[in-house]
Amino acid sequence: MVNVNGNNFTIVFAIISCVTASVLLSGANESLKELQDSNVKTDKQRSVLLAAGLATATTPAEEISGWFTSETGSPAITPIVIDEATGDVATDVDAEKFSKKPEKFEGKSMVYECSKPGMESIILPITGQGLWGPLKGYLALGNDGNSVLGVCFYFHKETPGLGAEITESWYMDQFAKESGKKILLKEGDYSKESFIGISSLKGVKVVDKPASEQPYLIDGISGATITSDGVTDVLTKAIFEKYSAYLKNRKS
Repeated sequence: MVNVNGNNFTIVFAIISCVTASVLLSGANESLKELQDSNVKTDKQRSVLLAAGLATATTPAEEISGWFTSETGSPAITPIVIDEATGDVATDVDAEKFSKKPEKFEGKSMVYECSKPGMESIILPITGQGLWGPLKGYLALGNDGNSVLGVCFYFHKETPGLGAEITESWYMDQFAKESGKKILLKEGDYSKESFIGISSLKGVKVVDKPASEQPYLIDGISGATITSDGVTDVLTKAIFEKYSAYLKNRKS
């Protein structure tokens, strides 16, 4: 008969309890990680669609994922890894692997191409520096690689009421095609001379600028100069450096 009051029983019981708890926690953590990974993936896909005006904040997750998957044929939106220097598709890099560890693929970037009839567009991941940390989002362009369809910033560490305004509708609506056409190019190619990009104004409104300049400008955020400068850098210098070769290839 087992002596439940003895030290040996207590030690064995404690070991069994710890092992059991460890196994259960490990299983729960693995299940939770899968759910977390799925939610992160859906949130990024939603941001891609929000930038292009193809979804809203309340669009069901199943509908979101439906843009990126297809049981027959190609999905409506396809992620593609490109070589930044040549603009060519990096056929040797798997898009799924790239999305998990992009820092391992120097000189490469991912773009999203939407091929749905009547909604053809290009969605570019954009990254810059704000006051307190990185700014991350997506910029959607028309199939011409020039006209802006929209923007969505999904990550930042900016001050609420100041730099954090980049995620508010009044700010992002400035990029929407319905709010007045924004474009990136002065002329029809992606040379340094033709590329202008979009800049954030300080101390003056877009409506106060000459009509010829307005397509390349957005209203800045009062009291958030560094954040506004970060957005300008993303939508001018960073876009040209990362994506100009790719966009030029598409137009040729």
